[in-house]
Amino acid sequence: MAGLGTYQRVVIKGTGIGAEIWQTGFWTQNVTPPTTQAALQTDCNAIAAFVDTWWTTVKAQCYSSYALTEVDMYQYVAPSHTASLQAASPRSAVAGTISVQGAPIDTCCVVSLRSAVPGRANRGRMYVPMHTGLTGSTGCWAGTPSTSVGTATKALMTSVAGYSGYVPIVVSRTHSTWQPLASLVTDNKPDVQRRRENRLAATNVQVLAFP
Repeated sequence: MAGLGTYQRVVIKGTGIGAEIWQTGFWTQNVTPPTTQAALQTDCNAIAAFVDTWWTTVKAQCYSSYALTEVDMYQYVAPSHTASLQAASPRSAVAGTISVQGAPIDTCCVVSLRSAVPGRANRGRMYVPMHTGLTGSTGCWAGTPSTSVGTATKALMTSVAGYSGYVPIVVSRTHSTWQPLASLVTDNKPDVQRRRENRLAATNVQVLAFP
C-alpha cells in the first residue's frame, strides 16, 4: 500500500447509437510523472496507440453503431480531485463489427482490476461495451467472447506497464492510497454501464390513463 501522490487516470471514450456515448478507464502511477501538459500529451498519445490495439479485439463484440473515438489522460496530485494536467488523443473512429441483433446496447463485460489486498477499496472495474448475444438458458455469454476481452485488457495493461515508467494501479480516493494491479478477473455474466440509455430519443411512447 502506498499513499496517493501524483497519479493519472486514462479514460477511453466512444460513441454509440444516436447521441449515446460509452467510456471506461483505469488508473496509473509513474515514479517520474510528467511535469508539463506537452509531456502528458506525449504519454497520452503513446498509451492511446495501445488502446487502439485493445479495441481491435473488443470491437468484434460490439455493434457497428459503436466506435472508439478518443483517449484522454488526467493527472492528479493528492489530495486534490481536480486534474493538474490533462491531455486528449482523438482517434479515427473505428466501428464495431456486429450487424445482427444481440444484447441491449448498454450491455458491458466487466473486467475486475484487483490488487493483492482484499476489500472493495483495493479493486476497480472496467465496463467494456459488449453486444454479443446471450444464451437464454443461462443469461450469460456462451463460449469465450468475455475471455477475449479479458485477454486483450491484460495485454493493454502489459503495454502500459512497459512504457516510460507507468504502472497500472488500483486507487482508493476514500483512503488516499493505491495498490499495484495484481490480477484481472473477467467472467461471462453481463452488466450495464448505467440503468437507462439517457441520450436516445424514444421512437414509440405509450401513455395510458388509470383507472
